[in-house]
Amino acid sequence: MHKSTKKNSEKVQSSFLAGFFFQMINVKSTLFFLTVMSAFILPFNSSTKSIIPYLAITIFLGWLALLLWSGFGSFFNKFFVKHDKSFRLIMSLLLVYSAVSIFLKLKKRKLSFLFS
Repeated sequence: MHKSTKKNSEKVQSSFLAGFFFQMINVKSTLFFLTVMSAFILPFNSSTKSIIPYLAITIFLGWLALLLWSGFGSFFNKFFVKHDKSFRLIMSLLLVYSAVSIFLKLKKRKLSFLFS
């Protein structure tokens, strides 16, 4: 990396507007709102007046979840940096355990079309 590129990248700061636009194109947020609207709100409410309060509650809950996610992420980041190797080992073992248990359950159900 060139020195000029490094200097330019250090000067870039996040702004509220950049974060707002990033959140608007965030796939997780979009899928959350589409799922909530299609599964829980639209089948039971048809008028705009009844949909708007539910939409406001959904936006508030999505914002609250994002706030909790960032808060706990900041807290756990310090913990995971301190215990990096042991955390990676535990997560790797849990992943292997999950894969083996799924494989054994599928084999137990005799889903031969998956194993042939």
